[in-house]
Amino acid sequence: MDGRSRQQGAAAEHAAAIAHWRELQGARAINLAALHAWLVREHGYGESLRSVHRHWKRTYPAPALRARRRVETPPGAQAQVDRAHFRGVRVGPEPVDLVAFHTVLSWSRKEPVVWALGKDMLAWLSCHTAGFERLGRVPVTVRVNNEKTAVARGAGGRARGGAAHPPPPPDPPPPPPNHAVR
Repeated sequence: MDGRSRQQGAAAEHAAAIAHWRELQGARAINLAALHAWLVREHGYGESLRSVHRHWKRTYPAPALRARRRVETPPGAQAQVDRAHFRGVRVGPEPVDLVAFHTVLSWSRKEPVVWALGKDMLAWLSCHTAGFERLGRVPVTVRVNNEKTAVARGAGGRARGGAAHPPPPPDPPPPPPNHAVR
């Protein structure tokens, strides 16, 4: 290191003017070329646009990126579902394997949990129904947290090793009536 990074930049002398210009911009996007032109025109700034870039980066750093980002959705738009396995839960005198079906509404964060004894498709659908009844509504979309949770084994021809057969094409529309031309 030769100390250049610790030196004050050329635009630092105009820091108050730059802060004033930033306030004048309000909610508009910042254009550093426009700031440089304004400094040259209004304050006789004789340095490069790059010096303004360096000053801006040092004085107004970009906000840190968050590792997780929360996506806001309107009420009733989406729910996220997942299930968890609890082996050997003591229910009465015997241990029982239980499955917790967990639903979370994306907007209100309401969380019904429905317990089931199995993890077959009937239990999956019954837990969906019971969870939506507890919420009092059905969201527009349901996002499955774990893809394996929503995929049934043996569903479709490909899962059995055979060829998948697409549905037959729809019948063609009837021809238009013939009109005699005179």
